[in-house]
Amino acid sequence: MFSSTCSDATAEQVLGWYAMRWSIEVTNHDSQQHLEFEEPQGWTRRSVERTAPLAMLLYRLIVL
Repeated sequence: MFSSTCSDATAEQVLGWYAMRWSIEVTNHDSQQHLEFEEPQGWTRRSVERTAPLAMLLYRLIVL
């Protein structure tokens, strides 16, 4: 069952929105599980902010 708070949306639109969002959710799940984003190893905030984008870039290159 799929639902939406947008009362003007058709069933096809709602399914399309879910389909577009699915790849983003899978990427987030995989990055947390395989790249260990939940426990960053950086000592400073800046190092953590740099590590995540670099890890996501490398993950995209590997998947492609």
